Amino acid sequence: MNNTKSHISQLKLLSSRKFSTNLRNLKINRTDLLFILLCLAIGIYLLATKPIFVTILGCATIVFLSIGYVIRTVPILEKYLGRKIRFWHIVAAIITVTALIDTFTTPAQAIFLSGLEP
Repeated sequence: MNNTKSHISQLKLLSSRKFSTNLRNLKINRTDLLFILLCLAIGIYLLATKPIFVTILGCATIVFLSIGYVIRTVPILEKYLGRKIRFWHIVAAIITVTALIDTFTTPAQAIFLSGLEP
C-alpha cells in the first residue's frame, strides 16, 4: 500500500520536474508565468462577455503574424530570385490576391441575391 503512494508521489514529482525544466528551457520565470495566466484569464473573460472583440483581436493577430512571416521570407525569396524585393511588390501581390478572391465570390453573391429583386 505504501509502495503505491510513493509511486504516485514520485510520478507527481517527476511531472513537476518536467514542467519546471520546460519552463527553464523556454526561459520563462515565475513573473512571466503569472503574466501569461493573467492574460489567459482576461482572454477567457472577454470571450465570455464580448465575443466580437475576441474575434477582431484574433483576426488582427492572424494579419500581423502573416506580415511577420512575409518579412522573414523576403530575404529567402530575394536570394532564390536573385532580385531585390521592394515594398510595392508585396503590396501588389496582396492587392492582386484580394481582387482575385473578390472576383471569384461576386458571381455567387449575384446568384443568391437575384431572386430577391422584385
